Amino acid sequence: MKAVAPANFARSWKEGLDQVLAKLASLGIKPGLEGELGKQIALRDYLPTRVTVAKPEPVYANMFSLTLPPSMLIFDLAKALGEASIEELRKEWAFAEIGPTRVVSFTPPPTGNALVKGIVQNADFSWSDDESRGGKKTVDLAKELARRSLEVACIKKGLKYCSDRKLFYFPERERGEWNQPFTHVDGRQTRVQLTGERTRKRGENLQVTLYQLAPVFRPQFDSEGIWTVVLRVYIRVTDESGKPFEAKEILRRRKAVSKGWWNNHFLARMLGVIQALETIAGRVEVGEGKRAVVVDTAPLSWECPVGLDVAAMSGIADLGEELAAFRSRGDEDEEEPAPATTEGSSEGASV
Repeated sequence: MKAVAPANFARSWKEGLDQVLAKLASLGIKPGLEGELGKQIALRDYLPTRVTVAKPEPVYANMFSLTLPPSMLIFDLAKALGEASIEELRKEWAFAEIGPTRVVSFTPPPTGNALVKGIVQNADFSWSDDESRGGKKTVDLAKELARRSLEVACIKKGLKYCSDRKLFYFPERERGEWNQPFTHVDGRQTRVQLTGERTRKRGENLQVTLYQLAPVFRPQFDSEGIWTVVLRVYIRVTDESGKPFEAKEILRRRKAVSKGWWNNHFLARMLGVIQALETIAGRVEVGEGKRAVVVDTAPLSWECPVGLDVAAMSGIADLGEELAAFRSRGDEDEEEPAPATTEGSSEGASV
């Protein structure tokens, strides 16, 4: 072993590899691999199994086409509303505040509601032609009004509000779990559960977790001015009495619920959630005529030139579950942030 000299990789991989190649060259050993073949070997170390096939495949995103009214209405209130009154009024009407007694909306206020008594329409303006109103960007006002319109749709469809997580969720119905019929992307008529129960044995104890799916909407637009809404399906978890779990226990319980849910499972749940809010076939409409906020319930999709080899991936799934189980030990020490209620970056995840 005295003749053995170590290669030093401490400072860089290149330096250590150069030392190895120099030693081989001094012994008269030269690499017999061409550069391209070397690249393929290196790639196989990272991708040991080819998981794609040369066959087109559709890709679906959690993004839906959104149509907004061309103008906003400005209303002056008779007096400033308290927080409780604002929350109560938003159950029927989607509006955004631009002053203590001034609001904007895509739609007129509901008739017969005492909270809007004495309200007066001030103006009707094309929001896409104005940069701001009341100190707020009109684009941000449009996003807020779109999101609040969808929240009104949630309330009308029987969803409940969770003040703990600040979102609307599908509750268990009187006749049992919320088992939603929906049309799949291939036209099949099927069903999916939006609420349910999971049991898990931990030590000597049997843990029971109730779950309710909740839609989280984020309206956005691209560089060409095309509006879409991103839908994230949140998993709300509670104990048997309906009390939401807190802090680190949320992650543990959600993992117990969604273990084994892969892309196809989340796609079905996403379609079930958005179609449960339909006001007419294929659409969610809040408002009437040209003042309606409209969301198409068919997800945006694209044709990918290559597809996934399901048979090849089946062997990788077991390894993936083992890795996920190992990584979850560390994840359980992280607290889950509350879902965002403000608009962020314009990203949509594919499913």
